[in-house]
Amino acid sequence: MRLEKINLKRTCSFYISEFHLSTLLLPYITDKVRRNIQVETFLEDSIKSNIEKVIRGINIEEYIKKDIMKIDWSNFELTKYSKIVDRIKVEDRDINIIVAGSKEYIENINISLNKLIENLNAKGLRDKINVTINNCYPVKEVLSVKEILDKHDLLLNTSGEVEIDTVFQDYRKVSNI
Repeated sequence: MRLEKINLKRTCSFYISEFHLSTLLLPYITDKVRRNIQVETFLEDSIKSNIEKVIRGINIEEYIKKDIMKIDWSNFELTKYSKIVDRIKVEDRDINIIVAGSKEYIENINISLNKLIENLNAKGLRDKINVTINNCYPVKEVLSVKEILDKHDLLLNTSGEVEIDTVFQDYRKVSNI
């Protein structure tokens, strides 16, 4: 039997406030829940109360609202790699990971996520798994948008995942040849 590897995709987004982050993520997360994709969060600051407010005001099925509220929207403190491993349960379905916070926080979480994916790929998986890491940056901390865009495949906005150059028309990704 041939063992599979994880197919990894990275998206980025920019938000003005925690409430803006909540409204940005909710349509996207709703789609992921409908498609039975596992959603995990690593948030520097809790957005639970904002998610609760926004979810009350949208018109979606009650079971979807309940599933969205089962997601952990509270803050996740930077801790040991083992805590991140415990949080991500790799089974037989795709995984969507939301990472939101300062650039330093995102980089630290991503280091652990990369290590986890490398370890899983080294062992091999029974089923092909797609993992999407959505890195969400607060606008007030972004000094170089291009630097962030260069590290990601797509941009996440209220329309979902879009090609970066559809929003940033002059953007050209630097290739590492």
